[in-house]
Amino acid sequence: MKKILSSLFLGAMALSAVAQNHVLKVSSPEASTNPWDKQVYVSIADAGLDVGVTYKITFDVKIDGTPLEFGVETVDANSEHLGIWNATAALNYIASCNAGNEWSVYEGYTDETAHEACCVHCPDKDTHTGSGPISCPNHGGECPKEEIKYATNTIYLNIGKMVGDLYIDNIKVYNTNGELLYTEDFEREDALKVVTRPGWGDHAKLGIVRDEAEVPSTTGFVKKIKKYDSKKIKRVENGKVVIENGGNKFNVAGQTVK
Repeated sequence: MKKILSSLFLGAMALSAVAQNHVLKVSSPEASTNPWDKQVYVSIADAGLDVGVTYKITFDVKIDGTPLEFGVETVDANSEHLGIWNATAALNYIASCNAGNEWSVYEGYTDETAHEACCVHCPDKDTHTGSGPISCPNHGGECPKEEIKYATNTIYLNIGKMVGDLYIDNIKVYNTNGELLYTEDFEREDALKVVTRPGWGDHAKLGIVRDEAEVPSTTGFVKKIKKYDSKKIKRVENGKVVIENGGNKFNVAGQTVK
């Protein structure tokens, strides 16, 4: 009898350690040249985040394939500034994500500080040329700037270097008091409506589906990955805006700067 009870107990423990649920699965059979050649956009607009406020973002992540470090951006996808090259006011790089072959928890913080950007209200914005600084011929050279803050409504994942299947689940947003404000667990049948990809780049080789997968339970089996330094240094080098993060330098399009 004791053996039977022990077996039942161990079986229950095994079932509690993993749970079958739905996750976001992103597949890439081969690596692209640049990290930004393949991007996945995940909307968190329903979180209703406020302008100029810092939030913590976490998600469960795993890759079946070569372990990958990839860039994560927080973006105002509705901003007019996204249509202007080197318009840094609408996005920020936060902590990079390290995806390994076991489930781990990503953690990053939004940076909603004010930024200067090309003035989208300039009546001559259609004539702007160049990048960092943008030339405005009717304003005697460089385009007028405006300082703005923004509210994150979209997460960008720069996964162009990925080979394999990337799994993401349980995207969560917390305020600075640790209160959970928003969760996307991909359990809804229409959960993929929050996931998109841009029309440019190497996206013909990128598959995005809602799939079933075993993920660790919430009883502590998910290990937390090392938190990356999310502090960035933004400056102008050779007339172009450069963002330094985690020892690497990028321009605002996500391209590595030497």
